[in-house]
Amino acid sequence: LGLDLAEVGITVDCYPSLDVRQAGAHDVIGDRAFGAEPMRVAALGRAALQGLARAGIVGCIKHIPGHGRAMADSHKELPTVDASAQELEYDLRPFRSLAKAPIGMTAHVRYTAWDAENPATLSPFVVQQIIRQRIGFEGLLLTDDLDMEALSGSVPERAAKALAAGCDIALNCWAKMDD
Repeated sequence: LGLDLAEVGITVDCYPSLDVRQAGAHDVIGDRAFGAEPMRVAALGRAALQGLARAGIVGCIKHIPGHGRAMADSHKELPTVDASAQELEYDLRPFRSLAKAPIGMTAHVRYTAWDAENPATLSPFVVQQIIRQRIGFEGLLLTDDLDMEALSGSVPERAAKALAAGCDIALNCWAKMDD
């Protein structure tokens, strides 16, 4: 994958997904997940990052702090995860293990144990306390695509909220000029 990307001049890939797959969750993550065991996910994620790096490609760990429990597709609606903070620690393990990655991407998922009102991308608590402090991620933090239907408001409003929450870059992947 890294060699194919390098051959056409691409230097960054939004890969790998470090989401820990949970039985019964929505299949939007599905086979994009490396598995259901956090340390296996971390090991395979590390191998993916290293393989990309050997080809000169910078990888991006996603979807911080974890999309594997979501019962909805964040492309179409906002998933809400009602797991306890203790249960969510399981999902954080791969991200902690690879916290030194240079780039990470947030999840458009609401975790009621941490912030009952806002999805991670728009939550100052999740970005600062969970992603930056608990996980220890210090790299460049991207939002997932702000044009996804999980978020409400206009794309510019979403971007302003994401940046205010502590994300470094707000992604609008559809690039509609009005937005």
